[in-house]
Amino acid sequence: MRLGKTLVTVRRINQLGISSVLVVAPYSTFESWRKELRLEGEGKPVELTGPAGERVKSLYYKWPVTKWYLINKEGFLTLPNLYKLPWNCLVLDESTFIKNPRSQVSRYYTSHFQRIPYKFILTGLPDPESELDYFQQMKFLDPAILEIRNFNEFKFKNFGISEFGCKITNKGKKFLKEKLSKHCFFLSRKEAGYYKEPVRETRLVKMPDKIRKIYNKIKKEFILETDEYFRMTKFAGTKFSWMREICNGVAYKNETDKELIWDGKIKLLEELLEGELKGVPLVIWCAYTMDIKSIAEYFRKKIKLKCIYGKIKIGKREHYMNLFKGGHLNWLIIQPKCMQYGADLSLTSTCIYYSTPVSLEVRKQSEQRIEDIQKKEPSLIIDLVAEDTIEEKILKSLERKENRSQLMRNLIRSLRNERKFINH
Repeated sequence: MRLGKTLVTVRRINQLGISSVLVVAPYSTFESWRKELRLEGEGKPVELTGPAGERVKSLYYKWPVTKWYLINKEGFLTLPNLYKLPWNCLVLDESTFIKNPRSQVSRYYTSHFQRIPYKFILTGLPDPESELDYFQQMKFLDPAILEIRNFNEFKFKNFGISEFGCKITNKGKKFLKEKLSKHCFFLSRKEAGYYKEPVRETRLVKMPDKIRKIYNKIKKEFILETDEYFRMTKFAGTKFSWMREICNGVAYKNETDKELIWDGKIKLLEELLEGELKGVPLVIWCAYTMDIKSIAEYFRKKIKLKCIYGKIKIGKREHYMNLFKGGHLNWLIIQPKCMQYGADLSLTSTCIYYSTPVSLEVRKQSEQRIEDIQKKEPSLIIDLVAEDTIEEKILKSLERKENRSQLMRNLIRSLRNERKFINH
């Protein structure tokens, strides 16, 4: 990640003399593509965004005069005949979005672009869940690469069963390594001259007795009970969410609204702001929107900050990014899934996880946003963790590099077992 995949691809395409290129990428990577194309003298790409009418107009009014076209991965839903144009090249940036053979987006790009002359896939993390993720990406490039007809055959021949599901066999590792080495270009951070491992710190915050009672009642009885609200559940997944939110001091005040009932993590942030991180620009990652709103409300009058989460429009996100990169903001508070791909936040070398994502892929991708190969100092990554809670288990699971399915399966299994023990 962050080693210049976009630039390498642009130059390779120019070297091949390709005349029409469709790039399918997350919105957050569009700025990276604009920048590299501009620096390479390629001009401004056509961006197929907005309502369906605007996308159609942008595509057909400028075809085939413009060489480069950018579209987000869901864009084919409003432009279903996109594949019928005589494209010379298709690039899938952050290509793991096609890793699931059964998904609609995967079937579209894999089946409709089989005869296109040139295809590229780019990713810094090709197998976020397991080596099974390689199959559909290779099939998109050329089914002949793996010489296997379908996903089930690939799974049967190269994987065995473990306590965590499928695990690649030694035979499968050898087979995959042999095939990938012939068709893929790999560049590791070490090979690029970037040796620095990030410095990682965990800052613990202790729950007050009142909040601990609420947390323990959720854990033991599947009941969320505060001064204003009472709710029961039989689902381990709901229990998991309630426990995570309580770790950040958030609980329901009625059936639809939530409120901050404990500010332990916010006070810890304030200590960092006034102490060792005073004056340091920060990226703060929050898995939950309510966490973002709570931090923003508390600190808005103290420092310059902006927030990026699901409901923030693309244009505003880019504006906030530019403000941060220009040094006009102290903090940028972000929901990881909104900026896990492509975004350049390397103005700072410090980020804080107020609440971490449970997906290993999202976690790794978001960490890389503050990296830059030209930096001399290592990055500082701080996790704020409620002591003796499920957050510690999540962090240890991520340290063991367990993927999301493994992590969730283990956590929910432990929550169910705790309830069975209590019932007996």
